[in-house]
Amino acid sequence: MILGMGLLAFLCIYLGCNPGYLYRILPNHELLEATSFKEIYVSNFPHVVTQLQLLLFSALSFFVWLPLLKRTPTISIDFDWFYRKGAKWFYWAMDKSLNGLNKSADKFVGKILLTHLSRFAITAPATITVLLLKPVWRVMDLNESNLAKRQEELHNKFNTGTFPIAYSAICVLILVTLLMLMGRASG
Repeated sequence: MILGMGLLAFLCIYLGCNPGYLYRILPNHELLEATSFKEIYVSNFPHVVTQLQLLLFSALSFFVWLPLLKRTPTISIDFDWFYRKGAKWFYWAMDKSLNGLNKSADKFVGKILLTHLSRFAITAPATITVLLLKPVWRVMDLNESNLAKRQEELHNKFNTGTFPIAYSAICVLILVTLLMLMGRASG
């Protein structure tokens, strides 16, 4: 940065001392070459003094008013107001909507759906087996009290994991049959 500023400062001083190089690249440089550069500077001396006076007066007024230009602890209401206030509102809206959605999904999926799904996974094999064996048990024994007793025994065996291997084979057979039927229906 210092190199760039130094180069420009050098060019300003050099072109001020030797303006011919600058004037040759300006439009209508033929008119400027007709007069000598000394004549231009001598005839423009009052303009240079006027510009210097303006520059010095602006510097004087800046330093006179400098104490009033001190920073005060205020908030300027500018474009940043929109994202300062808008960000709070946006965060609040997203917090309420998305966290509310998350709470609802957690309540429905995590507490209700998964509870029922796990309960179904635990009781479904016993229930399906009872439904399939109920007609067989009725043919074997017409007594309803024996039927209820067999259902209770089967549920206890499934809950403790002591059921006969045939029941597992029946459940697997039913599951494979259902999957095959679903595959044919979709294909």
